[in-house]
Amino acid sequence: MTAADGGQRGFPSKGIDMKAALLTVLLLVWPLGPQARADAPPRGVAPGGTLDETTWKEAEDLFPEEILAHYRDGKFRSPVGKISAPYRLDETFLAASEANEGKFRISPEGSLVEAATGKTPEYSFGLPFPKIDPKDPQVAEKILWNYEYAYWSNGSNKITSKLLWLNGTSKTPERAVVLQSLAMVYEGNRHKMDNPQQFSRLDRNLLLEPADANGTASLGWRYKDPAKRDQLWAYVPALRRVRATSPSNRSDGVFGSEMTQDDGFNGFDAKPEDFTYKLVGQKDQYMSFAPEALDGKIQFTQYPDGQGWGVTSPEFVYGYKLPDFKGFAWCPVQSVLVPRPVWLLEATPKDRYYLYGKILIAIDRETYKVSNVVKYDWKGQPVGVFNRGISYGKAPDGYRFVNLTGGGQGGAYAENTKLERATAAEVMPKPVDNAIDIKLGLEEFQPDRLVQLGR
Repeated sequence: MTAADGGQRGFPSKGIDMKAALLTVLLLVWPLGPQARADAPPRGVAPGGTLDETTWKEAEDLFPEEILAHYRDGKFRSPVGKISAPYRLDETFLAASEANEGKFRISPEGSLVEAATGKTPEYSFGLPFPKIDPKDPQVAEKILWNYEYAYWSNGSNKITSKLLWLNGTSKTPERAVVLQSLAMVYEGNRHKMDNPQQFSRLDRNLLLEPADANGTASLGWRYKDPAKRDQLWAYVPALRRVRATSPSNRSDGVFGSEMTQDDGFNGFDAKPEDFTYKLVGQKDQYMSFAPEALDGKIQFTQYPDGQGWGVTSPEFVYGYKLPDFKGFAWCPVQSVLVPRPVWLLEATPKDRYYLYGKILIAIDRETYKVSNVVKYDWKGQPVGVFNRGISYGKAPDGYRFVNLTGGGQGGAYAENTKLERATAAEVMPKPVDNAIDIKLGLEEFQPDRLVQLGR
């Protein structure tokens, strides 16, 4: 794999060890895209092997302790593989990122603003900070904003998933709901749209099953203005009215599950300005992948309106579905582990009433995707884990999507490590139910629309 060069640097001819100086530059500045990686001995379990209670020591430094413990204790097992199909951001995205060099900075509030004017950008596409210097005092914020724009580059999307309530020994879910989620992405979308209200994005969630809860819905408007809080509404059919809700409870479980609104489907979905960030390290870490993505076998189907792609999702297999599996019910037994270079970012909420006191996020240094998240209480004790299997692929029109909604047998779960229970997500199989880069209308994201959907 290759990437744009991080830039030429001149060195004086005297008094400096040229090799040491070059090594320093390479350590300080990471380029925006998939950089060439030297041939190095593979870390962890060899591709084709299995990570379990017999091999866990080979992964001691490749997983957060809260996840590694499951393999050590025989509660998890996972195949280990390698990337065969190219895993990288789209070339048009990388070119736009190159062009963004020097255009943006971080405001005192933690917002992305134009370097020249200090104002929130009207619209932007690509990584706002294509070159990352770990010694930059605002490096953590810049990594986080790169993560946001890489996620938004997939455009507006739709995902229909089944959330499964599981405890450690479940053989069937204790409860299950089917949830349809729409996201209309304005900022960072490669399809620029009129945006007079300067939304960042809009979200709508609709409960489809069980029948007695069908029509329960929520709506969220997120603004680019850091001083403007999210606007949220909820509709419950039994009450037959739309009610405004507080934007400060995004750490609460969705419909009582272990998954929170700030987990999203991408790992971290909070408004960036609601947290402070610190870079605590960079290393290699196992990330989970859908096996179909690694082999380049994700199936894309043209979405009915002619823009965007539906994605076929085979049945997800969690541990509880296997009669002979003795581990935790939510173990995503088909997710394939691959070591990836990551930034370790610590996010601390500004709201002291937030459920978690710290969130540790592992962000891929080349694609800005997230697979592993660990959550801590306000005393610094680990209390939760979020893990997702990354899916990616090249659509028939040539665009590379690295954060598919559905596609492949990757799975995702949010675990309460204190109570040994979790909520796992199982994406519905049909491509019409799960789509990326689609065209959505503002009328679908109005409070009155919730009433119509709930009838």
